[in-house]
Amino acid sequence: NDTIDKYLPAYWVKHPSIRTITFHQLLRHAAGLTTATVDYGTDYQSIRNCISTGVLNPSKSGRYGNVNFGLFRIMFAYMQDPT
Repeated sequence: NDTIDKYLPAYWVKHPSIRTITFHQLLRHAAGLTTATVDYGTDYQSIRNCISTGVLNPSKSGRYGNVNFGLFRIMFAYMQDPT
């Protein structure tokens, strides 16, 4: 249930609501990042935009979105080399 914010690149603009997202929520597609009308891509810039925009679905009801798993690519690489 650790939050993801400290595992994202420090130089990214992070919406304050990102501090509420846990790894568990990402894995369950219940992070609130997507809605019926907003579904981010998995490319670097889309993921970065998603983080700067923040949680769009405050109820964090489950909604499948590839961006949830795409974030892991960024976080794993950043954990390996945070520069």
